[in-house]
Amino acid sequence: MILADTEQKLSPSAPALYEAFLARFAAGDYETAAALGEQLAQIRYAPAIDHVFGLSGACFRSGRHDLALRLAHSLLAVVPNFRPALEIVSKITGDRIYRTTDNPVVPAVQVAAYRVFASHCAGGTVIDVGCGLGLGTQILTRSGARVVATDIEGTALHYARETYPVDAGYVQGSATHLPFASRSFDFVTCVDVIEHIPDYGRALEEMKRVARRGVLISTPNRLPENTNPDGTPRNYWHVFEWSPEQICAVLAKHFREFDLNFLCGDGDRPYFSRVRRADKIQALVVIAYSGSMPDEST
Repeated sequence: MILADTEQKLSPSAPALYEAFLARFAAGDYETAAALGEQLAQIRYAPAIDHVFGLSGACFRSGRHDLALRLAHSLLAVVPNFRPALEIVSKITGDRIYRTTDNPVVPAVQVAAYRVFASHCAGGTVIDVGCGLGLGTQILTRSGARVVATDIEGTALHYARETYPVDAGYVQGSATHLPFASRSFDFVTCVDVIEHIPDYGRALEEMKRVARRGVLISTPNRLPENTNPDGTPRNYWHVFEWSPEQICAVLAKHFREFDLNFLCGDGDRPYFSRVRRADKIQALVVIAYSGSMPDEST
């Protein structure tokens, strides 16, 4: 809760205002919801603040930059250094473009996904699509894979080379237009990337095109606590998030055969599972087959 250390201005009408805000947000009425959200921010109604920012992100994604800016500024009036709101303002106004290297932290769930994929890729050739900060590329390379790392951001590739130096190739490029010949790699790895891509179907087809053996994908699981009332992701950099059933429907349009696995548990120690567990599912881990896959014991 971002108002934990900020005085809350209580209002007897605040709960009703909050309910109206949630109803309009869920209905996709961003204009009315934004007006209500601004009021909730002004009175510093703590239970609503996270959802007000969620609406700002939803407006940003949908191209309603006027509403996104209004909401971001209303939040910054309460919490002046609230980083996500600052990022939205910077992205829209052009004062500064947010880049991967602005927050150089690799989440534990990404590390876990790369370690799972490294066991499949050892000894093979790999293109790491959306390599980001480069730690995953290092994990893959140290497993014995011969890796080419790609990212749409040149700054990310430079950071990866400097921070996690390994004997790998680095090529700037888009996941939807991979600059490689068909079937030129044994494997493709893609960790926490497809949820950022509006034309994710094109990206999946490109990854399938360049892979001889398998496409290995990890993407966040769609969780209620990470979803806005209108169904959009609360992470405004994510265009989509999928449940296990939804990701299977997506994959079935692009691959004849695939396995869905899971990274489960809370916090910084996610564990790999081939079956759904009672524990929270943090990420969906996909192994899609383009040809023969190695035995997992190798």
